[in-house]
Amino acid sequence: MEDGAHPGGRGNPDLRKLLQMLLRRQYILAEAPSVAAAMEPLRTSPEPLVMLWFLSWPYPEDLTLLTCIEQEPTFGRHRRLLLTTNIEGLSGEVGQRLERLHIPIIRMPLDVDDLLQQVAAASAQADDQRRSHA
Repeated sequence: MEDGAHPGGRGNPDLRKLLQMLLRRQYILAEAPSVAAAMEPLRTSPEPLVMLWFLSWPYPEDLTLLTCIEQEPTFGRHRRLLLTTNIEGLSGEVGQRLERLHIPIIRMPLDVDDLLQQVAAASAQADDQRRSHA
């Protein structure tokens, strides 16, 4: 799970703790303090990962991560879920880029059941991908 110190999901320690508690029961979690720190395991993991990405525009590091996802072939094997409070910020070019990359957008405040279903679906896709490459 990617995290930072920005408004919305990133700066909300209670939301982070809740998501960690709910997801830790079924999944192995890793948290990155910045976009730069999140990129390293995405580059080096031999296994497909599921990334929860708390997005708060207009932070340049979010655009950097989006560009890396587009340009680095190793990032394509991972499943990504984008959580944001700023749906309006996802219109235009940024929205088109997210759509092209098949990144589901989860609006915050979030429906926890919806989030858990989306994580389960992304995890199943990653598992299918692992099996197909085994």
